Amino acid sequence: MQRLKTIGTILITLVVAAALTAAAMIQWSRASLEHVYEVEGVELALPTDPEAIEDGHRMYRAYGCAECHEEDGGGGELPTEGLSYVAAPNITTLAAWPVASFERAIRHGISPDGRAYVMMPANEYWGLDDESTARIIAFVRTLPPVGRSSPPPEVFALGHIMHALDALTLLPAERIDHRRRRRPMGERGSLEFGQFLAHTCAGCHGGGLSGGNAPGSDPEVVGVPPNLTPDRTGLATWSEEDFRAAMRDGRTPDGRTLDTAFMPWEGAYQYLTDDELRSLWLYLQSVPALPEGSR
Repeated sequence: MQRLKTIGTILITLVVAAALTAAAMIQWSRASLEHVYEVEGVELALPTDPEAIEDGHRMYRAYGCAECHEEDGGGGELPTEGLSYVAAPNITTLAAWPVASFERAIRHGISPDGRAYVMMPANEYWGLDDESTARIIAFVRTLPPVGRSSPPPEVFALGHIMHALDALTLLPAERIDHRRRRRPMGERGSLEFGQFLAHTCAGCHGGGLSGGNAPGSDPEVVGVPPNLTPDRTGLATWSEEDFRAAMRDGRTPDGRTLDTAFMPWEGAYQYLTDDELRSLWLYLQSVPALPEGSR
């Protein structure tokens, strides 16, 4: 009987400790959402010529902006698997924003009030050069107003806990050294530029780009990202032309068509230029070969 009491006491203690730990994690995560960043935006010179603005439109699609904000800029819901409710804001209402506020939102993920945007992948855009950023902003300013509105984000308890455990990139701004000097991206067609583009791939395929099911994710919702490294379980047998066909037409060497619900080749990557695809291919061929699922 004494032994049962002891076991019961231990179990109660563990449950209480777990509850207190979870409460502390939630409190920390909520506080991080209210943190104010001291980051100055850059007043970029925006182009006015139609060719540059159209290139901004191309990059808006190719670099994933339209995936969240939609082609018309009106915003849409993001798949967050029950961890939070996040809707990308309607950016057609922001035409009057100072250019520096746009730049800070894109490359730093920081709102005009200094708080970090939830799920805004600025860590992927931080390295974007001034000219490309300016072209995207110039295009966004040409979008006609759209009447949709986005409710404020809501993070649920499990989302807060996963954020505290660093298992969920809830605030990408936290992953940026906002004071660090931005290094040159390299020319389109270079491996260095491919490294910039690959930041977008890492969100689904993992930091090592080896794919596999992400911890805590539902394959029914996000799919199972394939291995992009030059391993035998990845792209070891692919040619550059195979890669180009997958990114442009969604066709794999074995005759499959990539599902656009999981791999946005149709809405985004088909708009990458030949040089950009070349850059990405060169970079993917340079990374360590990892078995699928190593993340």
